[in-house]
Amino acid sequence: MLSVRRDRPGIRLLAFVPYREQAKYYDPVSLKSYTEILSQADYVHCLSERYTRNCCLDRNVAMLDHSSVLVCYYDGRPGGTRYTVSLALDRGMTVIDLCCNRSARPYNLHAAPEWIEGVRAIR
Repeated sequence: MLSVRRDRPGIRLLAFVPYREQAKYYDPVSLKSYTEILSQADYVHCLSERYTRNCCLDRNVAMLDHSSVLVCYYDGRPGGTRYTVSLALDRGMTVIDLCCNRSARPYNLHAAPEWIEGVRAIR
């Protein structure tokens, strides 16, 4: 994502952290990436001081509240990603699923083909 911003300066990076100590147990490599991404975000919002049962779902809703398109990797299994994809579709949002499991992404038909290929081309 950070490299995409160099080529597309209009893209803003908003970071929604589910709880303050989310990265407490990250390995050093992941912690470095996490810290770098947060340091370059245009906006960082922490939703909770501590872990709660729903803090990650609350984070997903906050992300949708501030987005016009959902780009995800959803393999069709139940869980938070399924909930977030369903919520985005209920809101009429464009959803671009990068999962290669074709049965899990029939809603990609609602996205313009150039959007899908453009997102897949990002490295």
